[in-house]
Amino acid sequence: MSHYYSHLKTVSLAQGFFGFVAGGMVSFLPLFLTDVYKFSVSTAGGMLTLFLAAGLVGKMIGGRYSDIGDPRRIISIGFLITSFFLILVPLIPGFFLTLVLLPAGIAFFMILPALFVLTGKIKTTDLGLAYGIQLSSGAGFGAASKFLCGVISDVAGIQDIFFLLSAVAFFAAIFVIRKS
Repeated sequence: MSHYYSHLKTVSLAQGFFGFVAGGMVSFLPLFLTDVYKFSVSTAGGMLTLFLAAGLVGKMIGGRYSDIGDPRRIISIGFLITSFFLILVPLIPGFFLTLVLLPAGIAFFMILPALFVLTGKIKTTDLGLAYGIQLSSGAGFGAASKFLCGVISDVAGIQDIFFLLSAVAFFAAIFVIRKS
C-alpha cells in the first residue's frame, strides 16, 4: 500500500514540476521577448507558438518511447534536456532563439505522455482520483510559478525567470531519477 502512495506522490510532484515550468514559460516568454528583444507582440506570440507546436512532436516521441521503455527515464531525460535549453533562453540573441525553443518544446512535452503512462499504472479503482490529483498538482504549481516568476521579474529582472525555470526542471529530473 505504501508503494502505491509513493508512486502517486512521485507522479503528482513530477506533474507539479511540469506545471511550474509550463506556467512560467507560457506566461513570461512573450513578455521577455517584447521587453528584452523588443519583438512585436505578434512575433513574440509566434515564438511561443513555435515552442508549443514543437510539443506536438515531443508528445509523439514521449508517447512512443513511454510505450516501449521506462516512462520515468523519458520524464527525467525530458526535464534534463529542457533545463539545458531554458538556461540558453536569455543568452541567445534575437531570432536565433528559435533554435533553442524548438528542441526545448520537443523535450519538454515528451514528459506529458510518460506522466500519463505512470498514472495509468495506478489500480483501476483509484484511477480517477489519481488523474485528478495529478492535474490539480500541475495547475497548482503552475499558478504558483506565475506568482513567483512575477516577483523574480520585478526584483531581479525578467531574464532570471529562465534560470529559475531551468533549475526547477533540473531538480525535477534529479527527483524522478532518485525515485526510480
